[in-house]
Amino acid sequence: WFVAIAESQFYSVDNRWARVNRDCAGLARFAYMQAMRRHDAAWLSATSYLHHWPGKDVQAFSYPDVPVLGQSLFRTRPGSFDGVGSFLPTASARVLWELNTVFVSRQECNAQMGDLLFFRDIQNADSPMHTMILLDPPGAGMKRRVVYHTGAEGDDPGEVRMVSLADLSAHKDDRWHPQKDNPNFLGFYRWKILDGGQP
Repeated sequence: WFVAIAESQFYSVDNRWARVNRDCAGLARFAYMQAMRRHDAAWLSATSYLHHWPGKDVQAFSYPDVPVLGQSLFRTRPGSFDGVGSFLPTASARVLWELNTVFVSRQECNAQMGDLLFFRDIQNADSPMHTMILLDPPGAGMKRRVVYHTGAEGDDPGEVRMVSLADLSAHKDDRWHPQKDNPNFLGFYRWKILDGGQP
């Protein structure tokens, strides 16, 4: 569901994804939250586009009725769990990277569909972190695609883009190459909830 919803934003942005949250981390958060909902007729009727139907819903709970956390799904403070004050409904790309995901690899062959790519651009003081979502399962190599939001800049609200890893690796700016020898590329990461880690 996470992958299907993220990919669908490339074709038609969902009106439930608030404009104020439309950036790279916002795409990951929106797809994450919507993936945990009950995808019933009411949900589908409010959905502008769904690229494919992924199958069964999460069985243990349904967002926003998540045990203990409610709508505050994202850890925002390190350390031991001290109640819901450690979690918020929103988080930056840096916070998603540091506190909500676990490192998988710096090579695509070890990454799974739905893993996140993180980049750190130290030259960009205003927005040093960026994240993308891997759409395809292993096997296609660098033909695998990522989807991401470019982020707003001035009057430009940005847009959702989808490119192959091969095209990203050929980008004229090598800071965005998803390759292990690129110091700006932090690697592929997986949501803690999928990796069996504690939230």
